[in-house]
Amino acid sequence: MSLPVKDWNERFERSQAKPRHWRIVVGVILIALKIGQFPANGEHGLLQSPNLAERSGAYFGDALLFAFAAWLIYSGFKPAKAKIPGD
Repeated sequence: MSLPVKDWNERFERSQAKPRHWRIVVGVILIALKIGQFPANGEHGLLQSPNLAERSGAYFGDALLFAFAAWLIYSGFKPAKAKIPGD
């Protein structure tokens, strides 16, 4: 019993041509939600805290969130990788 031969070059080319749209959508939603949160905080938000440690933590968390969202968007446009089995 033999397994059907697959054209790995065709599979590779198809995977390269498909962007990952879900990553782009999730990244844009994360950024939109975070930007929408800024006006909602007002004067009583964490960013307005007199405690330096709280403000620093909030800025660091925001920077991580924006970096993750940017990576999601970038990787959504980047071609997918195909898994080509070894011999």
